[in-house]
Amino acid sequence: MENPIYKFNFIITDVKIPSVNSLYIPKYVYQKGRRVCLGMFMNPDAVKFKEQLQNQLYKDGYRRDEIKRYGTKFYKLSLVYVLKRSFLKRDTDNCSKCVQDSIMSYFDVNDVYVQSTHQEKFYNPKSDFESVLCKLEVLMDNDLESFSIDNFKL
Repeated sequence: MENPIYKFNFIITDVKIPSVNSLYIPKYVYQKGRRVCLGMFMNPDAVKFKEQLQNQLYKDGYRRDEIKRYGTKFYKLSLVYVLKRSFLKRDTDNCSKCVQDSIMSYFDVNDVYVQSTHQEKFYNPKSDFESVLCKLEVLMDNDLESFSIDNFKL
């Protein structure tokens, strides 16, 4: 992975981090002949989380167009979850979908441009709240163009 051209570091605090399992709920949209068409909508808790996260970014001084000035780039997103409950019942990737969607939509960037993610979780039952430590890196180019299976090591 190449060196980033810019890094954003921020902490999201005092939130209940939603699980991807509870993010979307199916709702009846319309019926066409014998077919019932369902739509998927965000759970109200997920909508509240997204609003809280985006409000905090705004209050912390991050402008919505801040990363757009670099043009269409690729991004690396690192997330560290500090959890005070359900530590062994929550996967890191289970929490990341709503966080990633919220961050990238705040900056008005489609999350398909997130090339790389890294997640960790820690347990702190004495904390007054849960938090997410975030690092968003703006990358220069898409490293996948130079990917070689010969360089891939497990």
